[in-house]
Amino acid sequence: MGTAVTAWSIDIEHTCADWFSAPVVHQEAAAGAAAACPVFAGPPSFTLEASVGSANQLDLDLLATGAFGAEVHPDLPIATTWHGLYKQISSRLQGTARRDALAAAAKAQSKAAAVQMMADIASCEEAMDSQGLKPVLHVATVGAQLSSMADISDAMCTAAGVTPSGVRREASEHRPHADALLLVSGSHPVRTLPLLQQFLPGSVAMLRQASQLKQRGVLPQQLQLWAVANPVMEPDASYTEQKVAAGAQVILTQPPLDWARFEAWMEDARRRQLHSAARLLVGFPLLSSAANVTFWGALCGAGGNQQVQQLQQQFAAAEEADKQQQQQQAGKRSQPGPSAFAQQWNSALLQRLQATAGVSGLHLMPITANSKRMALAMAQQGAFTGSAWPLAGKADGSSSSSSSSSSSSSFS
Repeated sequence: MGTAVTAWSIDIEHTCADWFSAPVVHQEAAAGAAAACPVFAGPPSFTLEASVGSANQLDLDLLATGAFGAEVHPDLPIATTWHGLYKQISSRLQGTARRDALAAAAKAQSKAAAVQMMADIASCEEAMDSQGLKPVLHVATVGAQLSSMADISDAMCTAAGVTPSGVRREASEHRPHADALLLVSGSHPVRTLPLLQQFLPGSVAMLRQASQLKQRGVLPQQLQLWAVANPVMEPDASYTEQKVAAGAQVILTQPPLDWARFEAWMEDARRRQLHSAARLLVGFPLLSSAANVTFWGALCGAGGNQQVQQLQQQFAAAEEADKQQQQQQAGKRSQPGPSAFAQQWNSALLQRLQATAGVSGLHLMPITANSKRMALAMAQQGAFTGSAWPLAGKADGSSSSSSSSSSSSSFS
């Protein structure tokens, strides 16, 4: 899986409309949202980030464990250049003919990306069927990137298997369709630049639009709406609360690379009753190397975070120690697989998450072969079963502190 495949993970800008116009979540609405999301029979819930293109055999091995209820298919950025931004803004400032031509080009790009994702879903279903695996729900990521809301709406419809007027497409067209949409602003760096938000739809606006399309009968009523959160970088859970109020039924979080920040965010999410309003699935990347830590830190926008930097140094030191040990044992072939340090760190993180109240489960994001091997070993050992998650979706965290204190000091 390449770096682009986790583009859904970044949702780092907040538009002015996102910040100030969303209502808070009320208890009645929260209960209704949770009841309307039949993704899983009940917490804990586990989802898997899919590889782009043909189904990966290690992914199929993970799905074969039966632990995962859904597979999330990431989007590939549509417009990720400064030129793309220029076209997006200038199209609003130029004459009608020029604006229409640029809009048509952007729409074609957006639709092509959605169609490609449907092809990836079809490839996954075909591979699963050939191996006799039980079906899972498919979640298609729709990223705003630099697209207009009209293009985003068309992409939503394509992923959902309907026309822009809400008519179900023929079985031969863009099938299968997604069971849920993961709506994100995207990873384009210019989304963080000041004064540009007025030109770029954000994730809250996308959720509102999707909810309206469902109300109007354009998008299927059973289509689920998902969103993401970034506990390491967000000061509290207020932005996630806006997303839930706008229609998000499942929240996938960034990896808890800074445990103290994540724990504070979860405490605020519980205070806001978000664990009751939606499923909170924590991103679990199964870190496998120092380079992997660097990748995830950058992807989360947390490359400068002190805890992330210390974690990268710990992985680098462990790799250097392993290298020296291999040199001392010259002539002995090392076995492929994750390092002992990586296994220990990920096991400690798993234990902490299992003991954290309000967490409804995990979204596994293993992008390296060793990460996938660790995930498979955990699944085979029963880590992703209900009995291993006594606090899943619950607000009572009485056992959280004692369990957390026994975890590796690398989280501190």
